[in-house]
Amino acid sequence: MFLIQILIKKVPSNFNNSSLGDLIGFESLVFMFSNIMATYNVTNGNISDQLSVVPWLAVYNPNKTYNFRSNKVFDNLQEAINDVDTIVGDTLWLSKDKYLENIILNKKLTITSLFDNFVLIQALNTSTPVFTINSNASGSLLKGLWINGSSNYVLSWGVYISNSSNNTILECKITGHFYGIEIYESSGNVISTNIISDNLRRGISVESSLNDEIAYNNVTNNMYGIFSHLSNNSKFYDNIVSENWIGFVFENSSGEGHYNIIFKNTESGLYVEGINSVVNFINNWWGSNNPISSSNNGSDIHIKKWECFI
Repeated sequence: MFLIQILIKKVPSNFNNSSLGDLIGFESLVFMFSNIMATYNVTNGNISDQLSVVPWLAVYNPNKTYNFRSNKVFDNLQEAINDVDTIVGDTLWLSKDKYLENIILNKKLTITSLFDNFVLIQALNTSTPVFTINSNASGSLLKGLWINGSSNYVLSWGVYISNSSNNTILECKITGHFYGIEIYESSGNVISTNIISDNLRRGISVESSLNDEIAYNNVTNNMYGIFSHLSNNSKFYDNIVSENWIGFVFENSSGEGHYNIIFKNTESGLYVEGINSVVNFINNWWGSNNPISSSNNGSDIHIKKWECFI
């Protein structure tokens, strides 16, 4: 009876109250449990605290995009997002080596790699963002993706967050765009533990936004590493910002930055301009014990009309 129920994709009646039954297809659940029990037998009755098992749906359908809750398989990511059975709060798992798409994220989802490697996503149309996260997608998470740009750089974005709040970009590589990440008229977004490099203009751009958190990123070889314009109350901490033309730029913005490593930026580590700029950058490393602070080009900290604490 148990095997028949697996084949016809039904769950036993006594399984209805399990929360796992609502989150993953039954075939995948049985496959995962069988792997756990196999490990249990091999290790003489001991199971490690963590065990990684790929669900059966992905084993049987390799190199696809998966929604394990709806038990569906997709050829591309946008198809998976748009599917009527993909609902708010779902996770979409990616196992293809490369996706060539422009993604519009219009519902709250998690998008992540099924395995430990980065999944490469490039723009099909290089004049539009690889990812656009709009207001309906507030609260989404991108994790473990390599979002790579085109060679021409012209008006290209890796991730464009527009009028959206509380999104997280985590453990991604974002390279080869005009703007790596742009946060526009948004709030409460978290950009953390990413590699953001080789973007022609800005690695991270915060425009007309509030209360964003930029932390633990490695931001290198961009024209402007992190750029804040007409934005307030954002926090920047524990980032490595190096080998950009300018490390941090604040234009008529307020924010605070602590425990950042800011060094080997060509023109300056921190540039602040505008009478509305109020910046607190205490407890950062500038590449030396005696950083140069002045109104001259080439200073570690380049000051104009501003209020800044360092």
